[in-house]
Amino acid sequence: MTVERLVNISKVYKNKKKALDNVSLDVNKNEILTLIGPNGAGKTTLLKIMALIDTPTDGEIYFREQLVTQKNIEKLRLNVTMVFQKPIFFNTSVYKNIAYGLKLRGLPKREIERMVKEALETVGLDGFEKRHIRSLSGGEQQRVALARAIILSPELLLLDEPLANIDPVNAMILEKVVSDLRKELTIVMSTHDLAHATRLADKIAFINQGKVIQRGDAMDILDKPIDVLTARFIGYENIFEGTTRATEEGYTTISLGSVSIEAISSKQGKCHVAIRPEDITLFKERTVTSARNVLLGTIVEARELKPFVYLKVDVEGIPFNVKITRRSFSELSLRVGDKVFLSFKASAVKVF
Repeated sequence: MTVERLVNISKVYKNKKKALDNVSLDVNKNEILTLIGPNGAGKTTLLKIMALIDTPTDGEIYFREQLVTQKNIEKLRLNVTMVFQKPIFFNTSVYKNIAYGLKLRGLPKREIERMVKEALETVGLDGFEKRHIRSLSGGEQQRVALARAIILSPELLLLDEPLANIDPVNAMILEKVVSDLRKELTIVMSTHDLAHATRLADKIAFINQGKVIQRGDAMDILDKPIDVLTARFIGYENIFEGTTRATEEGYTTISLGSVSIEAISSKQGKCHVAIRPEDITLFKERTVTSARNVLLGTIVEARELKPFVYLKVDVEGIPFNVKITRRSFSELSLRVGDKVFLSFKASAVKVF
């Protein structure tokens, strides 16, 4: 069942800046759709339009298959709630901040008290009712903002960078809460953190410069980039231009100039290939493995970003980025200038 559908949505601001360009998206019931993309890609603008608090310049919005119009937008807006990256609170207690929306709806005091208690339990802040909002950490405030949103029982919950700039403990709690909420709600969440998207999303939409570049099941997006921009954003640091030539069934040889590698692909002619740094294994000596790609190169750069070491290895003039653990780096006694063998499977090479 589709909860919300966007059809050819564009948004142009008064300064002529086009924030969204012909965006079409379906949001299905009880799924988490994650919008990923760089800062300024249009994610927040898209969420505001989905929340029915901003209007598109062009296009149509359907909520439960009903076209959103000026006549029904106020009523339909009651079914959608958005949590902003930097929520705004009243300068008062946690209880009063969460209860505010219910008071506007005229619920009895005892009912409000019960619902506030349940909402705080859901986000792991039991007993915080009397705490002043300003006494809470940023992560705790974000959990209060989520409690304030879910207490209104929306059908569609929109979260704008909910895990940005908060400590790991609160981020872990929020991740679990959001994951559990998919049983009751439909959620659209924006993030530029690929790790959060990987752990939470059922579907992912990659957005850049106001356009949806790629959309699909989360693992498909992460495993099958369709262009250089998407590949680079989701962690494929080794991106090269090449030319393919079919070999045996299902495999192709790709010439990168002075170097040839093998991949599982049926694509012919000019192409791009992408390989994650962590999918490359290093050996000091040539070793027999099941990997179809084994290349000899020279380490030209090493930099430590705990707990990993990032290496740049020159293979006949082509730079490969490799990511290994500090332990492996130490055990192999690697240094800049060392000759090493790079090994990676044909399935690790993405061709587009």
